[in-house]
Amino acid sequence: MIGLVYAGGKSTRFGKDKATYHVPGLPATNIELAVEKLTPFCQQIVVCANEINRAHILELVGQEPAVQIICDIPPYDHHGPLSAIIACTGHFSMVYRPLDDKESVFALTLENREQQQRLSQIEEHRILNQYVNEAHEKERQKISQDLHDSVAQGIYAAIMGIQRLATVQKQRNTEQFQAMSAAIEKQLQMTLKEIKGLALDIRPSVLDNFGLIPAIKALAKRLQNSTGITIDVIALTSAEKLQKNIQNVLYRITQEAINNAIKHAHSTEISIIVTDHNSYLQLEILDNGIGFDIDQHSGFNGHSLGLMNMNERVKAYNGAFTITSKINKGTTVKVKFPYNNALNKDMVRTNV
Repeated sequence: MIGLVYAGGKSTRFGKDKATYHVPGLPATNIELAVEKLTPFCQQIVVCANEINRAHILELVGQEPAVQIICDIPPYDHHGPLSAIIACTGHFSMVYRPLDDKESVFALTLENREQQQRLSQIEEHRILNQYVNEAHEKERQKISQDLHDSVAQGIYAAIMGIQRLATVQKQRNTEQFQAMSAAIEKQLQMTLKEIKGLALDIRPSVLDNFGLIPAIKALAKRLQNSTGITIDVIALTSAEKLQKNIQNVLYRITQEAINNAIKHAHSTEISIIVTDHNSYLQLEILDNGIGFDIDQHSGFNGHSLGLMNMNERVKAYNGAFTITSKINKGTTVKVKFPYNNALNKDMVRTNV
């Protein structure tokens, strides 16, 4: 329970501030007595003071662990109880509930906003973890299905061909043997290509061997060839001296943003811009697609999961993630990583 003490009024009934007045014969000031009476019943006591008496009240009861002192908010700083109610709205949510309409009896309940926000954040993280786990499981299922439907079937077809090849060899049919050998080789080449495609989707070797910019260019070229969408890469830095983990994040952000532009935005042009600034590196992915309403995708749903994953990846390495979009005017994803250590600060600008 939260106790509320209205101490911010302008009453001078006793010739001075009523809250801090010490009535003769009583053991303490009015504010001290009020806090003392509420303490057994309340986990937290909120004292609404004003600019004049705040320092004195802080001296009298500010050391109590359960007491929180807030100040009335102008222009409602001299309106008695109303001042306290308005001041509380900055720190608490106030819930009004009628108890008896005929007798005009009602209840006001204060709920700590910070606590509500913490609980909300915990719940959001729980739901996010659930969605992430489901996304990872779906990705594993997709990889398993791709391996079964393409790679495994291709290898099985090659095995059957080799078994038949042994029979043809016994029959000494040279022409048929050569034709079947060529068919098996073709089948294995196709299977190898499918395996390489799966490996590129999971983890491109060019990222490990040559770094971020070549990996982004290879990704753009591959997706441009397969979709026909124009994808331009403008890199004004090599990004070689960025930490590997951050390079990985930037690559995954680029991959996710391009896939979103292709699948959902129906874009015909995508631009990827990597620039080096004095204190940070910036990545931008812009498309000319149909755009979307960001507010509608701010909650937890399947469409927003990719955006949330990008945001969480960037925040994990102290980066900044922003996305802007307008209906029929495209989308821009922007990521910034600060050079907050000696390794990144030594980056040299180069044109790629």
